[in-house]
Amino acid sequence: MDINTAIPALLPTNQGSIHPLMQEIERISDIFYRMGFVVEESREIDDQFHMFESLNFPKGHPAR
Repeated sequence: MDINTAIPALLPTNQGSIHPLMQEIERISDIFYRMGFVVEESREIDDQFHMFESLNFPKGHPAR
């Protein structure tokens, strides 16, 4: 059995670009960095404890 691994790629490897939203996030992050701020990244979704219990929301609170 002979497998030819020299088959050219169907699409050029240099296709694609950075998503416009990511470009804006980078641009804004750079502006804040130059102003002396540090950009921190964190979880976008948290668990029940960190969202409610640690903030002393009662069990029957409507925001739960």
